[in-house]
Amino acid sequence: MLLQPPYFHIRPMVGAAIGVLLGVLLGTVLSSVLLAAAIALIALAAGVFFVRKRIGWGLFLILLGAALLRTALIPKDTVQPGVYTVTGTVAETPEQGRRQTEIVLKHASLDGVPLKARISLTIPKQSFAYGDTLSVVASVQPPKDPLRAANEGICTEGEGLQAALITGHHEDAYGFLIRARAYFSNVADWLFEEQAASAKGMLLGDRSELSRATEQLYADNGILHLFAVSGLHMTVLMTLIGTLFRSGKRGVDLLVLAALSALYCALTRFTPSVMRAALYLLAIRLAILSDRQPDPPSAYCFSFTIVLLIRPYSLFTASFLLSFAAMAGIVLLTDRWNHLFRLPPSQFLSALFGALSAFLGVLPVQAYFFDGVAWMAIPMSVLLSPFLAVFMPVAFLVMLLAPLFPLVSKVLAVIPRGGFLLLETVNTFWNGSTAALPKPHILAVIVYYIGLLFCSDLFLPNRKHPPYLGLAAIATAAVLWIVL
Repeated sequence: MLLQPPYFHIRPMVGAAIGVLLGVLLGTVLSSVLLAAAIALIALAAGVFFVRKRIGWGLFLILLGAALLRTALIPKDTVQPGVYTVTGTVAETPEQGRRQTEIVLKHASLDGVPLKARISLTIPKQSFAYGDTLSVVASVQPPKDPLRAANEGICTEGEGLQAALITGHHEDAYGFLIRARAYFSNVADWLFEEQAASAKGMLLGDRSELSRATEQLYADNGILHLFAVSGLHMTVLMTLIGTLFRSGKRGVDLLVLAALSALYCALTRFTPSVMRAALYLLAIRLAILSDRQPDPPSAYCFSFTIVLLIRPYSLFTASFLLSFAAMAGIVLLTDRWNHLFRLPPSQFLSALFGALSAFLGVLPVQAYFFDGVAWMAIPMSVLLSPFLAVFMPVAFLVMLLAPLFPLVSKVLAVIPRGGFLLLETVNTFWNGSTAALPKPHILAVIVYYIGLLFCSDLFLPNRKHPPYLGLAAIATAAVLWIVL
């Protein structure tokens, strides 16, 4: 059966993604007056393009304006440093340290003056629960990194000068998700025992129980991404859901898949990597279920657009940039390796080319944030891929079955426990290290990704020829990387 054309193709979705990107960048620097004027002009120009049936340009401008407006509407505060009486409601699960407790407050006020955004406080060690209303005397100041703090809706940071006074408690719908996370965390403790810390990291994206030394070891071996819930996890979960639930109606199946994916995103705190993976895979699944040709670049741009509209300031975080950079490498380069070398398809080669493509995708971003690159990422990813494909679905399955069939789940949990133990053993045995790289100049980064784009099938009508233009751009980026 011939597949129909995709719902959308590359060019309009690329325009949409570029529009959102420019909108977020401009929205962080323009004043409110300039923002209002820009949005009015953009709306007028978009209307003209739509009337003239220039849909691609119209979509670009509409999303540019939407991103400008979304970024401008994020609550912001200007706070003078000083000592204040801070009141508010605990907005996230508190993070307990040895001597201190870190909390985020919503509906906060300083000496009775309400804040628009949230405030992050470090308080001498004390127990709190989500929804607790408290009052504390604290020294406050603007955040050290305002762009990244804004991603969490935080515009003020502070340090409590004494113990906080809990004055009440308030429950809401988000509290249900907090309790659900805690429930599944306890389930993981019961099912996986000594390997519970690794299980929580891989299944729930919760690395709080991993020691810093263990986390650093995973980073040195290039597999810390296994604990950032993303494409691998969502693919396994969607495949499992699709296998367990089939109504016979494509629309119903897609709605159930979307609802459960949204719930999983909520359980993992709506991190950019998991939202990116869910939206990308849902776009691909939508095409397959309706007998249309999937278009990975368009699905990538679609997920990029939606994530930035939901969380504009995530653009300035390492997790967002690493996630989308790795996926860009996979989307652009994986098929190119097969066409270039004309090798027969195999799971080993798919894993190898996927790992190599992701490595090339994140190379400059990783060097920028971490001053180095984990050279063991490729062999470790290829080595572990077969084992992950086996024990990850079982791990998800036993977590889902535990509330209904606890004894069966406990028995089946032996398989993923062995997998997590193997992961920990291999991670300790290899004990890799990062190769130092200088922080790249932004010009080198731009030229590098242009090179990857020119190396992809999107710019190569004859797929059997080497991508000379793309290789030249990457070589130029390397020179700029060294010189600038």
